[in-house]
Amino acid sequence: MTTIGVDLRVFNTGRISGVEEYTRMLLAHMVPLDTTIRYRFLIVNRTGAIPDEDWLVAPHVKVHALTRSSRFMNISMRLSGRPQIDQLVGNPDVFFFPHFIFGTLSSRCPRVLTFHDLSYERFPEFLPLRRRLWHRLQMRPRWQAGHADRLIAVSSSTARDLRTLYGIASERISVVHSGVDPSLQCLSDDQVAAFRRDRGLPERFILSLCTAEPRKNLVGLVRAFERLASGPAGKGVHLVIAGEHGWLGSALDWAVTHSPYRCRIRLVGPVSSSERAYWYAAASVFAYPSFFEGFGFPPLEAMACGTPVVTGHHSSLPEVVGDAGLLVDSYDLDAIAAGLAAVLTDRDLHALLSRRGIERARRFSWNHAAEQTLEILVRAGMRNHPHTHADHDAVY
Repeated sequence: MTTIGVDLRVFNTGRISGVEEYTRMLLAHMVPLDTTIRYRFLIVNRTGAIPDEDWLVAPHVKVHALTRSSRFMNISMRLSGRPQIDQLVGNPDVFFFPHFIFGTLSSRCPRVLTFHDLSYERFPEFLPLRRRLWHRLQMRPRWQAGHADRLIAVSSSTARDLRTLYGIASERISVVHSGVDPSLQCLSDDQVAAFRRDRGLPERFILSLCTAEPRKNLVGLVRAFERLASGPAGKGVHLVIAGEHGWLGSALDWAVTHSPYRCRIRLVGPVSSSERAYWYAAASVFAYPSFFEGFGFPPLEAMACGTPVVTGHHSSLPEVVGDAGLLVDSYDLDAIAAGLAAVLTDRDLHALLSRRGIERARRFSWNHAAEQTLEILVRAGMRNHPHTHADHDAVY
């Protein structure tokens, strides 16, 4: 019987990030797969609060909630190597880190670690200095990658970065694509129309949904929209940008305020998970001209809802979108505007991308991701029970 330890310190951020979404969805699908496997979850915060998740109260699950400062514990682990967090949860056979939050383990416990992206290495200028120092000095991702028994990359693009930037051997990396939230799907015309009325949305609008920060290129999207709006293809079209403000998000506010088409641009702020499908489905096209993504959830979510996607041809985005969306150069404002214009004016192209997007999104299943991840974890834990699983030793 395998026991898997899991670090849930990703839930300490206070907001739903892509990493937290990954952790939540993956474990919700993985924990029920095999009830003979025991899980030991580590939560560290000052209150001992436990997330309200069904998978945390399953009979084969035990939660170890430590009421202490996560920051103090991180400092202690970096300076002294203590505590060894596998020992805090009862010495599991393998320990899984859904993100590279630093953690020390005893020598007997295999480490499996998910890398979502290496944007902090590729584009450090897209992060504030404090965040860069946090990665380099506190999280130490290079060290963690080098000491992990197995690495999970959420895309082939991230796996390639692990090989080229950190020198990790290919045989130590498994690519496991994330899934798409099953609640994100096509809606009826009546549902979409009612949502537009309730929100006072125009009939035709471009949607972008992400955290406003330099890497997402939202100022570039505003500039591209201005070029589109000045021509016949953009007649009557609006731009709606949803999501919370991140680092340097004020640059987006400035761009919108000073745009000659500001009356057709709306910033709507964060969108609840229960409403995401409505926002996607109500849009005529989804725009995501990001410079770099380790995976890129929003384009996949938009496709699942039947909304055509225009996105960058960089990093992992072609891997996720494939031929189901228009791929453009995110550094070329004319290319972004032309891609949006094509989808808005060509009904056949719009219908084709909508159909292809729905079909492609079906390939990204959380059930499949959970099955692959569980197999990796069980095999990594076999080194503590080699006699039990001798017939499985050959390959990951």
